[in-house]
Amino acid sequence: IDIEQKQKLEELALKINKAKDVFDLAQVEAKAKELDSKLQSEDIWQDPQSAAKLSQELTECKNTLEKTANWDKSIEDCNVLIELYNETEDESLWEELQNTLDNLEKEMNEWEVEMTLSGEYDTYDA
Repeated sequence: IDIEQKQKLEELALKINKAKDVFDLAQVEAKAKELDSKLQSEDIWQDPQSAAKLSQELTECKNTLEKTANWDKSIEDCNVLIELYNETEDESLWEELQNTLDNLEKEMNEWEVEMTLSGEYDTYDA
């Protein structure tokens, strides 16, 4: 495997870990459970605006958790592809690795821009 690809993978893994620190996933998970519990209460639906706000917050939490899980899966996939490619030298594995790395890099760059411009994740006390 090309050293450049391994470096790219390591850099992306570092960016993902940094992103996960920003999100404080333990706090996001706890918040999601709390919001879900509140939304299970019949009383909350007496106030549709509050219920809608809580529902939106829960969706944001779930999206954050899903996004970071997908990033982790992409890193795992890349490591598996590297191992398989080293064993077989199958060019299709190399292409899949390239595509996975490129997509992950694009997602991480988009996330960094989003974080810089939006402040969307400020609710997580980052």
